[in-house]
Amino acid sequence: GDYIVAGTFGRSTFERNVNAAIFTLTELGIIPISIASWRNLVLSTSYSGAMSKSKDGGESWTTMTIPSPYKINKAFLFDSLKHIIVGEFGLMMMTEDGGENWSPLDPGAQGELRDVHFTTPLDGFAIGDNGTLLRTTDGGDIWTQAIDQFNGILYSIMFPDYYTGYACGVDYTNTPTRVLYRTNDGGQSWFPVQEASGSGIFYDVFFIDWKTGFCTMDNGNILKTTDYGYTWEEIQTGRQNPLFSCYFADARRGWACGAMGTVLSTTDGGTTWNSDEPETGDDLFALELVNNNLLVGSSSGMLSREIEQPASFTFSVKERWNLISVPLTLTDYSKYSIFPSAASDAFAFDGRYYAEENLVNGKGYWLKFFYEDVIRMEGFLREQEVVEVKEGWNLIGSLSNSIPADGIQTDPEGIIESQLYGYANGDFTTTSLEPAQGYWVKVNQNGNLLLNSAPYHLTDSAGYLIEEGQQAAQQQIEKMNTLTITDKSGSRQKLYFSTIVEKSTLMKRFAMPPLPPDGAFDVRFGTGTMAECASSELQRILPLQVKSSSYPLTISWEIEQQSAHATLIIGEKRVSLSNDGSATIENENVKFFLELDRGIDPTLPTEFALQQNYPNPFNPSTVFSFQLPVSGWATLKVFNVLGEEVATIVDEVQDAGYKSVKWDATDVPSGVYFYRISAQGAGGKSFSDVKKMLLIR
Repeated sequence: GDYIVAGTFGRSTFERNVNAAIFTLTELGIIPISIASWRNLVLSTSYSGAMSKSKDGGESWTTMTIPSPYKINKAFLFDSLKHIIVGEFGLMMMTEDGGENWSPLDPGAQGELRDVHFTTPLDGFAIGDNGTLLRTTDGGDIWTQAIDQFNGILYSIMFPDYYTGYACGVDYTNTPTRVLYRTNDGGQSWFPVQEASGSGIFYDVFFIDWKTGFCTMDNGNILKTTDYGYTWEEIQTGRQNPLFSCYFADARRGWACGAMGTVLSTTDGGTTWNSDEPETGDDLFALELVNNNLLVGSSSGMLSREIEQPASFTFSVKERWNLISVPLTLTDYSKYSIFPSAASDAFAFDGRYYAEENLVNGKGYWLKFFYEDVIRMEGFLREQEVVEVKEGWNLIGSLSNSIPADGIQTDPEGIIESQLYGYANGDFTTTSLEPAQGYWVKVNQNGNLLLNSAPYHLTDSAGYLIEEGQQAAQQQIEKMNTLTITDKSGSRQKLYFSTIVEKSTLMKRFAMPPLPPDGAFDVRFGTGTMAECASSELQRILPLQVKSSSYPLTISWEIEQQSAHATLIIGEKRVSLSNDGSATIENENVKFFLELDRGIDPTLPTEFALQQNYPNPFNPSTVFSFQLPVSGWATLKVFNVLGEEVATIVDEVQDAGYKSVKWDATDVPSGVYFYRISAQGAGGKSFSDVKKMLLIR
């Protein structure tokens, strides 16, 4: 079959050419004339004031209505929420909430704008009719023309890096002549590339890197450079239809599309091109590869096709138990085919361990080996995975490439409540998912995890990197003191402890996953955690639980907090953990504990203080701030210059902490005033202070 039609009642297939590529056609309700993506988010623009949006890489689509009836030529996605669009009659609009609301921008252009591109959140470019090439350095508020305008159209603009950019199109001054402009200074100045000029039209420009780039042409051929744009070679594709768009996934694999159903592909870096057409007569306007999904905008809707990239992967497994996963698409998923040297069943987890004979992508598995081995897999790259998870602990797999843990997207949002745990003869926390490894993760409700090896920008306007995220929590725990337990075979695991009262939200992330299978090494606090901290109210005695068949154990400690008040209890022996050191546990009958004295609560002040009011001068209200290291009776009063009391702000028992109180002086005349605090705390501690302020009407 040549393509599959997706409609209201599902998908159907019909035969035309058994040798044609298989595409899926999804009817969008618009004609998709351009495609822009960021991670798994895809926007497709159209001839009318509407766009189609996909959040899953083109699998499903919804319609977005734009407050403009004009043709929308291109979109640029800064991140998941902030987008900019351009179109006819100088249309330019921006959204910062994912398309719920759009604000018009004024580029100062009357003609049609064809493309838009930003190299930073502030530095951007828009091109279009009448030789328009606009530049902004303030995020789009002010635009200036960067080249001398001419009687022609610039269709496409691209920057392979911040400094180097290209814009291509046609000059109609005499006969149609293709034009290509280049900048080497981030868009401050542009010059025409004479070596690329000639009769005809450039529709699209795409650079793989600094050196290698392509321009699609109206005669069905493609211009290619491999020397930074200094010389160009016209590649004969064997087609005569105009090519409107091209895209490269890497240095070898690329595609181009154009009029009358033309789709071309290359696997040798654009030297030769082969027909990859869906046998449709539709004009094909744009294409882009999102994960492994090749999206092609056609006059009938969105065509898509899964693209598989052959790959092989080699990794090592350790003697005894390993947490593993399958990072490639394989033809045979049986455990015996993938791991012929395994000495156990492959155990997955669904509230309990169970054996699986045929493994699946996206899951993690416990697997035991009698000896260290090297595993080799051959299949196809997996750059995206949707992993179903259930409330509680889950064993998940990884992709063909390393991805940051903070880059995992969740549906619903924010359901991950633990660190990610790997295993290498002992549990460890990690901030990335590595190929072929398995990981534990805890979620607070059923949902899905989206793993995506596309580049991540972890501080976008959607807030993907949050204060208590994987990376932030890992950085915080690494400031703590450590206990490292090592058994006779060399298996080891690290535990963390703090004599400071840490945030409960931080400590919650270090609850440990279910125990591994019998025979696997494991160490944790008796509370089931990897990290513990002192309490501000009472002393804590924490047992240490060890699973090991190989004694004696060596327990060593490194002290990062020099004010640490902790004791290691080994049988009848007490060891103060004031400096680095080590001890030996001879056998499993010896019990040992960590004792933590009452800790310092960093959320409480250590001394009395009265801050200057803010604002000052003020009208009509201001805020007083003070701090109390202990609970007690506190008074805060306002006096005029004669010493007469004007207002009592506070006169009651106050808990220890940082305090703020607002005073409304609407009924008080202008002038200089004084405010005084008096505090009497437990243990006879007292405090008094006075400050001056000015009320101006």
